[in-house]
Amino acid sequence: MTDHLDTPADMPPDTTSDARASTLPDAHEGAPADSTAHDAIAELTRRTNVMIGILAALLVGAFVVIGLLFGRVASAESEAEAARTELAAAMASGGASSAEVEQLRADLDRVEAGAALYASQVEGFVDQLTELSPEIEAGVDEAITGLQEFGESTISFDVEIDEVIPIDTEVVINRTVEVPIVTEIPINEEIDTTITIDTPFGGVPVDVNVPVDVVVPIDLVVDIPIDETVPIQDEFPVQLDVPIAIDVGDTELKNLTDSLAAGLESLRDVLTGLSG
Repeated sequence: MTDHLDTPADMPPDTTSDARASTLPDAHEGAPADSTAHDAIAELTRRTNVMIGILAALLVGAFVVIGLLFGRVASAESEAEAARTELAAAMASGGASSAEVEQLRADLDRVEAGAALYASQVEGFVDQLTELSPEIEAGVDEAITGLQEFGESTISFDVEIDEVIPIDTEVVINRTVEVPIVTEIPINEEIDTTITIDTPFGGVPVDVNVPVDVVVPIDLVVDIPIDETVPIQDEFPVQLDVPIAIDVGDTELKNLTDSLAAGLESLRDVLTGLSG
């Protein structure tokens, strides 16, 4: 007797499986993406601040030197004016000797010579600043352009990930699977049996051979309950490069670059005014 079972591939479950899994570490956890981006941005910000600081220091130094020279010129002019007044008063009173008059004139000449020297130093410094102004303005313009381009750029880099992710969990399977069985069971046998025939003389046993040749159809659904807990313990190595792209325009760096560019534009206007 043979049995043929035709089981479909899709077996609709009547219950859902429950899984209790331990918290798995993220594959990207610990990756130095944020650190790398932060370091690159910090380095760029540091260089920009250094450049702005140097330009500001040069400009402040120039203003200080010009202020000192103008102060000396003003002081020399005041001394010269005082000497002229004293000389005029002495000559008007007629009480000063020729030696005193000559001394006053010598003092006046010395003060005027000092004032002329300071004035020439101021003019020379202004001329030198005027000569350097195009180069400084060109550097400032280049810095402004670089900041504006950086504010619209995208920082791209790859983050290397080389981690081993441990997994320690249990998967609970608690469901009932319905298995449909559609088949036919052929029965082809001969059955030897003994039957008793009633006669007037009593029961007479007779041996008979009964052939059986039938096909029994079977069409039913069998419920198979499954209640198992499957432990999973393993380690999975993860080695890959993750591309990172940061749009500077969507970060706080955009505001920083705009403010730095505005400061450099103000510095350029000041330099243009000095050279003009």
